[in-house]
Parts: sequence; C-alpha cells; structure tokens
Amino acid sequence: MTAYVADIFGPSPLPGIDRHADIVFRCVQELGRFFQSVTDEEWDAARLTRDAIARLECEADDLEWDIGRRSSGRLLMPFARTDLLALVAEQGRMTGSSRKLSGSMVVRKTRIPAAIAGETAKLVDCCVRTAEQARRCVGHLPVLLFVGFRGFQVSRVVSMIDRIDELRNEAGRRQVNLHLALQALEGDSEPVSLAAVRDVVEQTMAIAESAAKVGRRMRNLVCC
Repeated sequence: MTAYVADIFGPSPLPGIDRHADIVFRCVQELGRFFQSVTDEEWDAARLTRDAIARLECEADDLEWDIGRRSSGRLLMPFARTDLLALVAEQGRMTGSSRKLSGSMVVRKTRIPAAIAGETAKLVDCCVRTAEQARRCVGHLPVLLFVGFRGFQVSRVVSMIDRIDELRNEAGRRQVNLHLALQALEGDSEPVSLAAVRDVVEQTMAIAESAAKVGRRMRNLVCC
C-alpha cells in the first residue's frame, strides 16, 4: 500500500529533509573546533576542520538538490512544496556561511585578539546552539504530519521555535558586545586586522540569523 501511494503522489521528502538538517548541524558544530584552533593559532588543525566543513557543505548541497528533484508537484502534504523547499534552502545557507567563514579565516590567517577571544567563543557557541535548536524543530516534521498538525505536538514545536528566537537574540547581544570591544581596540590594533575580525563577527552572526529563519519557515508550516 505504501509503495502504491508513493507511485501516485511520489515519495515523502521528509526523511531527506531530516538528513539534510542533521548534516547542516554537524557542519555548523565544526565551527567550535575550528575557532579553538584559530584561537590557539594551530593553522594546520584549522585547515583540516575547514576541509571537513567544506565536505559537509557539499554533502548538504547534493542532498538539497536531490530533495528538490524527488519532491513531486503531486506531493500530498498539508503545505506547499515551495514552502518545504524554502526551508531546506534556508538550512543550506548555514552550511554556506560556515564554509565561507572558515575559508576566509584560513586564507587570511585571521587572528582573534586575546581581549575578545572569550566573547568570540561565546558567540560561536550561541550560534551553534541556535542551529541545534533549529535542527530539533525540523526533526519534528514527521510527528507533526502524523498528528495532522494538531494538538500538543504543535504547541511543543511552537515553543521550540520561540527558543530559537531567544538564542538568536542572545547571539545578537554578544554581537553588539564584540563590536563595542573592537571599537575599544581601535587605537591598539591594525585597522585591516580589526576589519577582518568584524567580518568574522558578522559572518558568524549570519548563521544564527539563518537558523532563526528556519524557525520562521517552520512556524509558517505549523501555523498554516
């Protein structure tokens, strides 16, 4: 019967989306190790982690393409195919930001000033936790579909989405703190070096922003 339904409506994309969310989170999670290597100025280790991030991005990109190919216009879902694919695309932006960030830091050998190393690590950790919360939300899609997007599970996922926003706001506060700290360092550091670190802060924050947008996409699906 399952095969017959799949023949008519096409296979469900949800297992692929769940795998994609897992790959995306693993990619973002590597940034914690990457920034530790950068802080310690262990550039060989940083390059290895950068390479791992790039491989995970490629894996996520391939799966995103496959999800789009397999998602039939006949898909029997309580939401539009385009909304689902937009969610996957937003997830993919997290891997793209991780690859761009780690790649540019390795090429430039961007050093994090000791005065802000601790706060930078906290920003990275907050962004990783935001991505992790987004991954948890996406992982609930099969359950939501099973219960018909009604009842306790919907309220639970909405609460999880609210938590994504809280983490994103925490990351935003840390972003502001870092910019203020960098401003205080302007007289003691090379302008070009500080500009590179500011770019690192913005690219790191972009990951939390994309995770929050995944949450908004999930909210649209849940509350449609």
